[in-house]
Amino acid sequence: VFWTSFPRITGPASPEYAIGYIPVHGLFQMEREGFIYDKQHDCYSCPQGKPLPLSRIYADREGYWKKSYRASRTDCKVCPLKQTCLGKSREKKFDVTYYQAHYQRAYFRQLSSKGQYMKKLRQSKVEPVLGTLLNFLGMRKVNTRGQMGAHKCMLMAAIAFNLKKYLRFTARYTITTAKAAISPLRPFYFLLSKRWLSFYLYKMGEN
Repeated sequence: VFWTSFPRITGPASPEYAIGYIPVHGLFQMEREGFIYDKQHDCYSCPQGKPLPLSRIYADREGYWKKSYRASRTDCKVCPLKQTCLGKSREKKFDVTYYQAHYQRAYFRQLSSKGQYMKKLRQSKVEPVLGTLLNFLGMRKVNTRGQMGAHKCMLMAAIAFNLKKYLRFTARYTITTAKAAISPLRPFYFLLSKRWLSFYLYKMGEN
């Protein structure tokens, strides 16, 4: 199944056939102030024009893949901005997410008109259900063992959510009154139908 224009709740780093419209999280930085990224060589340039090449690719403690960029100590040692740029470090270094390009596409996508529409759709349809399950129906933590136990807890929470929604549901009936318009040709139609009826009865009597 190929998804298009679907308000996904996973993440912006999704496959190409799954177009996500979820906002990027707060830890993401669109760009580093004063640093210019060179996509062709996969490196950054500092305000003084010194390169920060790719140092390594690693996974942090939470399992998120990141790319580390680090400048040379020789370049940073004689830099006039080292007091404000380095701090206590000996060289300038910073990390970015491995899926930087995906996050950038998601960021520009959410700023579009369709992204704003999908944001409102997700806030009205998806997020209230998740918030109710987590905050009021005990799904923030599942105290069972195995996948089957967690599946049963999820089913019971969904049943409770649907019952609560059903009990609060009130049907809205709309009563409309329509007035029949009286045509000015109505007497003529009545006389015409009366004559046709008389003619029909006359023919039936002859037979």
